[in-house]
Amino acid sequence: MLPERAEPPVGGEELPLRRVLGQEGAQELEGPIVVPQEGGHVGVVVAEIGGDRLVGGERPPGPGQHGAGAVRQRGPGQDGGHQKNFIALIDAATGQTLEKTFAPGSDPMQQHSWDVSRLQGRKVRVEVHDGIAEGAYAWLGIGTIDAGPALNVDFRKGLPDDWKVTTPPEELRTELVQGGIPFLRRAGAYTIIPRQGPIDIACGFAADRLFLLGCTVAGGRPLETYGHVEIVYRDGPSQRFPLILGFTLDGDGKLPSPSKAIHLHRSGDRFQYYLVLECRPGVIDKIRLQRNPQSDLVPRITAITCQTQAASDHLAALPDARPDAEEAAWIESHTISPDSPKLEQIQAEIRRAHKIH
Repeated sequence: MLPERAEPPVGGEELPLRRVLGQEGAQELEGPIVVPQEGGHVGVVVAEIGGDRLVGGERPPGPGQHGAGAVRQRGPGQDGGHQKNFIALIDAATGQTLEKTFAPGSDPMQQHSWDVSRLQGRKVRVEVHDGIAEGAYAWLGIGTIDAGPALNVDFRKGLPDDWKVTTPPEELRTELVQGGIPFLRRAGAYTIIPRQGPIDIACGFAADRLFLLGCTVAGGRPLETYGHVEIVYRDGPSQRFPLILGFTLDGDGKLPSPSKAIHLHRSGDRFQYYLVLECRPGVIDKIRLQRNPQSDLVPRITAITCQTQAASDHLAALPDARPDAEEAAWIESHTISPDSPKLEQIQAEIRRAHKIH
């Protein structure tokens, strides 16, 4: 049983809240592979759903003895007849499509080949299109491209040194999530935590608390750690908070957990919660978010709101926050610090609530 915490004074006061800028929508990555933005040309071939993604590196076809270019690809198929997900060989001078193969619609990689013997001496590029902008979970991946010595790429080893990456300017659309604690999140981004590596959000100001929106994970198990939030200060030690299902995360698309270990509050979005982290005195250099590399699941964090009096280029103003007395009391009693609540007690309560032995 968790110890009862003393009830704070009745709240309801206005909180000076700001939203941290620089939150980028996380991309679906696989290995050291670059994910292109809308309409961008890049030398790699993994893309997430939503709009056209073009990738390619300009290369001539291989010599005559290597006339067949082999491409291993996987991903959603012909999109119910839309035929918008495909890999294509394009004439670099005219833009003419020379070859096209649609995504196979399977998880295992499948090998496809083109006979390019007729194209000797022509400059071409390889493009991969992920052209479905509908809301869904989907992906498109390329493992290798082999056209002989002139073009033999294994994307698991990263991008070739002489390939260039170009992306057009991207319009950043945000939406306000209103409620006792407001948030400004990027429209359409499922999470700002990337699949590979951390994301660092620049700060340069002091804050009393951080409020993180989202706080769910799809298909997780109670007690498992699916990521971390690290507050990095200019001086002194960082603070690191685990994202644990049953404590700082809940399941996706379900009723909220009744466990006393859960430290999540409903937000203005009925499908997302928020958690509250206490900051120590000092200037925050950055906020680092990262999934647990030992798990395939990526926790959902969609926005960060700061309680601060500071003004900074990294902050955007939010409407006045006026949580009612009940919500203000919850914030006081459920703000997480490095010392409270004790992780051992949280873990014991999760085991009790979920009957884990």
